Amino acid sequence: MDHIDRDNYLKTYWNLYNIPAEVRSLPKGVQGVGTIGATWKRDQAYVPPHSAGGGKQTYTLHLYALSVVPEIDASRGPVTREGLLKEIEPFILDSSDLNVTYQRPREDRK
Repeated sequence: MDHIDRDNYLKTYWNLYNIPAEVRSLPKGVQGVGTIGATWKRDQAYVPPHSAGGGKQTYTLHLYALSVVPEIDASRGPVTREGLLKEIEPFILDSSDLNVTYQRPREDRK
């Protein structure tokens, strides 16, 4: 899941890969499914939508169907969005994006 912020910087909020083919949903708080990669906050596995500023913000979830389970080397730390896309690109059969919007509650805006 990523978002382009007001400074036109792409931020990755959630980077989950190697999700088994039989998984049909990811309930809130799910753990132990797939492999967690890097977010824009390198020490966090998931960053909830929280964009500053007024108005609705759009977040995009990307899903890729692959022809094989790629062997991704995470020995040097969590895999970034860019690194993951580079590794899976040759194996992408299809993809889909889901755009969701979020607006901070008024009392949370600073």
